[in-house]
Amino acid sequence: MATKLSDALDTAKEGWTADDFDALETKVKELVKDLGQVQSSTGLVGGGMYAVGAAYAAFWAFAVAVTGYMVYLGCMVLATMATPAGPGVRAAAEANVTALNSALDAMLAKLGLVVTTTGALLGAVAVAGLSGMKYNPVAGETATLKSTKIEWAPPNQWISPKKEEPVGYAEASGADTGSKD
Repeated sequence: MATKLSDALDTAKEGWTADDFDALETKVKELVKDLGQVQSSTGLVGGGMYAVGAAYAAFWAFAVAVTGYMVYLGCMVLATMATPAGPGVRAAAEANVTALNSALDAMLAKLGLVVTTTGALLGAVAVAGLSGMKYNPVAGETATLKSTKIEWAPPNQWISPKKEEPVGYAEASGADTGSKD
């Protein structure tokens, strides 16, 4: 966007006839600077959102894997309850479920920390962005448009000569072919 604004400013400078081009150039440069700050801020917000999304994705992927493993353990305990190994399998399954539950709790605590930290950072970015906003009204007046007069003249007074016959490539390009027609 900044490049396009700079290119537009360069293009406008070539045919600009009014005296206020310096003011326009100053405002466009100020706008480009502000756009750079907006881009930086949105990059920070995007990075924070990506971190939160990645943390949630990792948590839910682990939670789904743990749930599948717990279902497997439950089926295994049910299948072995009628056998002499049933109570031992049940005790081992309960120990596994307790360990996995502790792991899920730890991951949930870390997820909460990531969300809290990211929220604080995004809040700081928002406060910094809002405090940097500028509003400069004109001496307490409201802008109104009562009348406008536009004086315009074409920027280029040159009129191309009228040609009755089409011209060849050599004549149009100004190239010297070395031969006379």
